[in-house]
Order: sequence, then C-alpha cells, then structure tokens
Amino acid sequence: MPYKNKEDKVAHNKKWRAENYERTLELNGQSWARNKEYKRAHDKEVRDAYRIKAIEIMGGKCVHCGYDDFRALQIDHIDGSGAEDRRKRPSRTLTRLIAQGLEPLGNYQLLCANCNWIKKLENKEVGRPKLGESKYGRKQNI
Repeated sequence: MPYKNKEDKVAHNKKWRAENYERTLELNGQSWARNKEYKRAHDKEVRDAYRIKAIEIMGGKCVHCGYDDFRALQIDHIDGSGAEDRRKRPSRTLTRLIAQGLEPLGNYQLLCANCNWIKKLENKEVGRPKLGESKYGRKQNI
C-alpha cells in the first residue's frame, strides 16, 4: 500500500496498532525475545556514552582529590539532596540531562567514590538505623 506522504503512513500505522492492540503486544514481545541481548548491549552503550559525556562536562576529575578514573567518579549533590532527587527521577535521567546540557550544574559536583563516601559520613547524609528499626522507621522483630 503506497502512501502519498509520511503523515499518511504514520496515520495508517497508528490506526492499525489501535485496532490490533493484542497483536501489537505479541509482535513487540517476539521482537524483544529475538533481540534481547542486542538491545541490552545497545542500551548499556548509550548509558555509558551519556555517563562519560557528563563526566567530561563536569571536569573529568574529583573536585576534592583530583582522581580521574571515570569508573570511580560519581555525581554528587552538593547540598546532600540526592535521595530526594532520586525519588523524583532515576539517577540515569540526571546523567543524561547533564550530558545533554539540560541540567544546570550548580548543585552538583564530581567526586571519586572515596571522597563521596567521606563527605556523606562527615555530613551525616547516610546513617544506620537504630537496632530494632528498619531504614524505613518501622519496628523489626529481633
């Protein structure tokens, strides 16, 4: 069925998917099963590329000690609001937004894993629950 323009083809495909919803789900599932390993590898490549780009934009090294191995560098929230930020959006989203230049860098810094944990402990950004309590504040039976 030849189409006069792209909009006609898009409209036809959209109508077909709406009329054949179950078949669309079946075809999508088959596609995922056939290409699962490729899609996972491709998604990892894309995530890694965004991460490397974000690290480059942020200076490429730990702002505290100067460590520059990208495998150990982490994006840190300067004000300690990382947990709150992750509740709003996944951390991958933040990395992608920084890589695309869509997130202002004012509240973030690049730290190596060691410096990040030292900062968290010194600022009491992480803590252990008291004996008998879970990290969610509920009592546990010991």
